[in-house]
Amino acid sequence: MKKDNEDILISIRNSTCKFCPKGVGEAELKGTLCPFPSLIESFNNEIWKSEDIQLVKERATPLMVKEGDWCIFKFRIKKDSE
Repeated sequence: MKKDNEDILISIRNSTCKFCPKGVGEAELKGTLCPFPSLIESFNNEIWKSEDIQLVKERATPLMVKEGDWCIFKFRIKKDSE
């Protein structure tokens, strides 16, 4: 996990992940079917009874980026004024 201003970057080593349909079953699928980004967002917000952390969803940008052996996804911390 790494913090960058209001963003939190979370990385998962894809060679050890047993949930990825591409990594485990070598499925040829477009996009991502990774359950972790939504699970982390929902878990955090339910535990703290807030919606302070949101998965960054930007047009024409994938929810998850692969860099080497890592899958990286980004969350944004909402400011009090938002």
